Amino acid sequence: MNKCLLGLLVVLFNYNVHALELTEASVNGEYYLGVPERGKSKVLMQYGQLGNKTVIAVAACQSCPPAVYSFQEEPSKTLGTPVFMTSGLYLIPLNENSFVLVQPDGLLGRKVWSKIGHANLYTRDQQAAANFDRASVEKFAIDLSHKIMNQEVGEMAHSGGEYFLAVPQKHGGKIQSSYSIEFNEKGKKSVLVKPCDSCSMVEYKILPEESGVIGVDVYRNASSYYLFDLKDGVLVYTFANASGFGRTEWSKHSKYNVYSNNQAYIRKILQSKQMQNTLDSMMGEYFAKAKSYFEQKALAEKSAKDAARELPKEGLVYSDKQQLLDAASRWAQAWSWKESLIKTYLTQSDWSITRNRLTGIITGKVIGGVVIMKHPDGRCRYQMLNYRQDYDGSSYTNLQVSGIGPIYDFACDKL
Repeated sequence: MNKCLLGLLVVLFNYNVHALELTEASVNGEYYLGVPERGKSKVLMQYGQLGNKTVIAVAACQSCPPAVYSFQEEPSKTLGTPVFMTSGLYLIPLNENSFVLVQPDGLLGRKVWSKIGHANLYTRDQQAAANFDRASVEKFAIDLSHKIMNQEVGEMAHSGGEYFLAVPQKHGGKIQSSYSIEFNEKGKKSVLVKPCDSCSMVEYKILPEESGVIGVDVYRNASSYYLFDLKDGVLVYTFANASGFGRTEWSKHSKYNVYSNNQAYIRKILQSKQMQNTLDSMMGEYFAKAKSYFEQKALAEKSAKDAARELPKEGLVYSDKQQLLDAASRWAQAWSWKESLIKTYLTQSDWSITRNRLTGIITGKVIGGVVIMKHPDGRCRYQMLNYRQDYDGSSYTNLQVSGIGPIYDFACDKL
């Protein structure tokens, strides 16, 4: 075959798979088509290496531009047969004389194929081309997709290295289907993730308290990104919004990704709705456990603070305590408070005079106070507030609440 056809192929490469051996001699040459393509019933094929890629180039004639199919290392190794692909088209040897060409409805190793858009046979056997059976070619291809998606998972290992993603992600402008992951066991444990060759290392730090609560190690990067060390060789990645893990519930809208150093496990996950639902339920359980724990912890801390909290000390003694309570009651009614008011008193030692900003004329006076009350659920509470009296030029009148401050719970035995 004239090497001018594929002048870019400069280094030949041998690939051995069981009894099938692809070499320049075994591949290069003229092939008949089961179905004519672009008006041609034959193509020329050549095998070799383009840069650092092992490829098979296919052209309709000596001077025609070739379609270049790149060798797919992992599927080839897993299936035990060479697999070549370009733009969703797969070229796979059927036997020593023939290749099948298929355009399936997904990437090999990502799903079991159910639909083949285009199928053809490239063969040196003219009779085989004449007897082309599309159904047989489709079955051959679909059987391969079943085989790669249904490997035995085998023993899982808790170790660093290459981790495959259930859902590929874009980094450095390219879709990445695997990350480099390291486990740091020295000092404070962490997981180091390198998404791509040009990407910076991302560190996820252990959360000891959260890990103890849910029973598996959980790591956090920044404030919202988490890795759950689910089991040997399996990490689950999720985003838990600004409130964070332990402060929010897992929901039907929550998303996660699975990383594993066992690609067969990832493929099982991809095609098993049951496994996906199980993982989703586990994440829901972890989020619920953490949230319940932190809510109970916060409640206990609040109860301790409430039990230790003292009522504010009384300041200036106001002669008419009922007048103070009535003023507070009017405010409570206006704002639909649920609490029943018990008593009120002043907490500051003296009134502050208020004046008109422009004229300096006295307009009134204000002083801080507190109102003691009881919530319908039995809690005793107090709220800081401000009292005011207006000045009419000769006397102070119209006692009223002019604003409120923080509210606190306290032990009822301190009433």
